[in-house]
Amino acid sequence: MNILFCVNNAYMSKLAATLCSFWESNAANYDETNIFIRTTDVTRPCKRELLRLAGKYGFESGRIHFVDAADVERNLEELNVAKFKGNYLTYHKIFGLDLIGAEDRLLVLDADLLIQDDLKPLYNIDMGECPIGAVKEYPTPLNVHGAQKSQEYNGGVWLVDLEMYQKKDVQKKLIDYIHSMPDDWATGDQTLVSLALGRQGMIYDLPLKYNFLLNYLAYKPDDFYYIHNIKDGFYSRREFSEAQKRPVIIHLILGFFMIPPWFAQGTEPIKSKWKEYLSDTIWRASYLEKLDNKWIAQVQILNMMKVIIPHNVFNELMKKLVSYMRGESFCRKLSDAARVNKLANRILLALRCVGIDQVLLGILYKYDEAHPTESMKQSVLYFESHRQDIRQIRMWLADEKSRQVWSRMIKFRETMNYRWHPRKEKSQYFVEDIIQFQEGEVFIDCGGFDGMTSIDFAKRAEFCGGGYKRIVIFEPDQANLKVLKKNVKGREGICIFNKGVWDRTKKVKFYTGQKSSSGVVDLANQKRDDKNIKMTAAVAMDDVAECQDATFIKMDVEGAELMALKGAEKIIKRNKPKLAVCIYHSDQDMLEIIQYIHQLVPEYKLYVRQHSNMYYETVLYAVYEG
Repeated sequence: MNILFCVNNAYMSKLAATLCSFWESNAANYDETNIFIRTTDVTRPCKRELLRLAGKYGFESGRIHFVDAADVERNLEELNVAKFKGNYLTYHKIFGLDLIGAEDRLLVLDADLLIQDDLKPLYNIDMGECPIGAVKEYPTPLNVHGAQKSQEYNGGVWLVDLEMYQKKDVQKKLIDYIHSMPDDWATGDQTLVSLALGRQGMIYDLPLKYNFLLNYLAYKPDDFYYIHNIKDGFYSRREFSEAQKRPVIIHLILGFFMIPPWFAQGTEPIKSKWKEYLSDTIWRASYLEKLDNKWIAQVQILNMMKVIIPHNVFNELMKKLVSYMRGESFCRKLSDAARVNKLANRILLALRCVGIDQVLLGILYKYDEAHPTESMKQSVLYFESHRQDIRQIRMWLADEKSRQVWSRMIKFRETMNYRWHPRKEKSQYFVEDIIQFQEGEVFIDCGGFDGMTSIDFAKRAEFCGGGYKRIVIFEPDQANLKVLKKNVKGREGICIFNKGVWDRTKKVKFYTGQKSSSGVVDLANQKRDDKNIKMTAAVAMDDVAECQDATFIKMDVEGAELMALKGAEKIIKRNKPKLAVCIYHSDQDMLEIIQYIHQLVPEYKLYVRQHSNMYYETVLYAVYEG
């Protein structure tokens, strides 16, 4: 196999990870594979590192060839081809392929791929007399500068028959097409090939599994075809479903719901795999890139809506959004909006155009209020039957803000209408106007997860001048514990218990492997034979020596807060520590946890703050000022 990558030095970390995925999944093809890397500026250290990585996987370094792109760039300049975004990099993939030194065929790959299986079947596909094979984009017909509409093909994976490439005079056809367009016209390789060759029947349709876009993984097949209004001209639903189950190549590009792994917000588990590939390379500390806040916003918005909006409503919304983004009126608005090119800007603009700005997201929930879900109905019944308790608790809360936040969150749980949702508060667990640090704090972190809350506490305690005496962390999930220990490594005065917290010391059924959502099993909702359910040790804090002088207890234990509080009853009554307890896991917790804490220490001042834009992260604060 002859494989070509075209990169500059800025893409080397991506290329390294892509090659690692290739070597990991194609060991059987090592002896017949040559890798060509066409570039103009890759540094010697980067070249050496790639060769070292090849050796790590047992791939012969002599089969990696660095090809200077200077010749092809000179040819393009002589042919009067305009640069695209200031350079010719995008054209390295399709021009001057006869200069590479490969024979027969060339598999041209982008450097942002995750290769999961054998590429030999792809390489050997019979393309008839087509010089190029590519995977179709989902149908967004190209119509550039008045040109006839054409099917677009994704440029991430191209299979080139070099004999037919010469015989069909592909390079001349591409140059002629460029010169037929307005002066200084330039576009990416993908659009150019699709327009110049697609209408002439010179592109072979490769199976979808060989270039499966990252964003495709977020859809159910039926939803994808409905939202994008696909009737024909694309792959069948069966082909989509089969490719989704086992994609050979995942193309890691930004989409509506998914973020590539070289961003801090990257989609798991691909992000972890990418990090693993680069963990012992020169790029391990520098490969992460900063993602535009607008992009983060649109991904968060759409993923949030996907979870909380009724399925049929969400599909209708997405269909409207996609349709609007393809329309001519949107393209004109896009042109007027400072001529932005980034897809993040395009999506946010489209969201505003269809009336769904992130600030006004709550208008969607009028549908829910008019057509309540079963969960909403249950919330209404529960809170209606406890109106007297609600009135009493409101009197116990220490300030008007707490009364407003708590009452609004109850109304929000009943209606899911965002006009009731209070403003999100910063500094979760450590709200500055509520929590005051004292010298020699003993902090108990129940539900330590990744340890970042404890680290936040330590930094705040040190900043306030008093420092801390001890931090005690309870985290029963083994996967979380591994991350936690890594994060707190090097900090003194930290005691870690691989246990849960409960009303007494015992073994409990625990749902593992759910990251921040791991927790004690509700047997009414979980199957007893679920492989993720394990018997796990839990303790009452009253039985733990390191907790006896606690001054501050934080709890986020996925619905077990009330039981954990009962297991700390003696400590709370004796020490009256500051408490920061999550009360959002159930409607019952919204009332019963406040009632229980008030019963234990009536002198506590009770505050409620909301720390997310959803129904979760509602926190009760209890502070004794005696």
